[in-house]
Amino acid sequence: MKSNTYIYSTIILFSISFVFGIAGLNGQGTDVSMRKQKHLFIGLNAQPAKTEIVLNTDYQSIAGINSTGGKTFSGSLEIGYMFSRFFGLSSGLFFNNYSTTISLADYSDSYPAKDQDLENYRRIITGEEISEEQKISLLGVPVLLNLNIPFSRGFGLFIQSGVNLSTPISNSYESEGTFSYKGEYTQYNVIIEKAGVEGFVNDQKSNVNGTIEMKGFVMEFLASAGFNITFNDKFQILAGGFYNKPLTDMTEYTEGTSYYLSTQPDQINTLAQGSSNVSANAFGLKLGFRYFIK
Repeated sequence: MKSNTYIYSTIILFSISFVFGIAGLNGQGTDVSMRKQKHLFIGLNAQPAKTEIVLNTDYQSIAGINSTGGKTFSGSLEIGYMFSRFFGLSSGLFFNNYSTTISLADYSDSYPAKDQDLENYRRIITGEEISEEQKISLLGVPVLLNLNIPFSRGFGLFIQSGVNLSTPISNSYESEGTFSYKGEYTQYNVIIEKAGVEGFVNDQKSNVNGTIEMKGFVMEFLASAGFNITFNDKFQILAGGFYNKPLTDMTEYTEGTSYYLSTQPDQINTLAQGSSNVSANAFGLKLGFRYFIK
């Protein structure tokens, strides 16, 4: 994932540097009237993507998690204005999805508790074959800088970069695993299991759906680059690649609080709750259509 991020970042940075060199050449070879035209445009973009939700955790009990990115689809409606042949701004509505599947081979933790008779004991939880599918959807208003490098009247290079001011509209998880719950009574030097009381059961298979507690506001970095083809100075098709990434922690969970993956049968907390920071990234193809209004 890091190598893909590096590739997309390199492409975008190279393209931005390329703008100024090409712009100077086009100053001599492009028709002056073309460069002075100003255009208001509306557009539609579709973005099939490979995404991953990234958990950074300090809890030893959930160390060694493995993450597999998911395939999602994002899209946007945009309205913008090109102040010249080379430069413009745009905004609109941007719908973005992040998805990932996280697995944890083994889990072990314990904490002090009281039973129904108010006896003190230590509750011991172990788990295995744990997996969690996380899905987060955001809807936002982007603020984007648009750069255009025309190679000819109908063909050029586009670069788009900026931020998306978004809010979560869907944030769910589905977890499954096999857990065992035991009680260690040190005052009696005994461990109780398979008792059928206090939730002391072994090899309990659980499947749980829940909600990830998200911040109400998430700022994302958006960047894309590729080629455009323009027909009759009005219709434009865009094709290229893109990269998206939230700039801050997306969840409301507080670092340093006690976290247990599961405390009772048929109850599993999201792994995001046990993370000190939850971020994400997405990269893929960008396909777009624009209509220019003179």
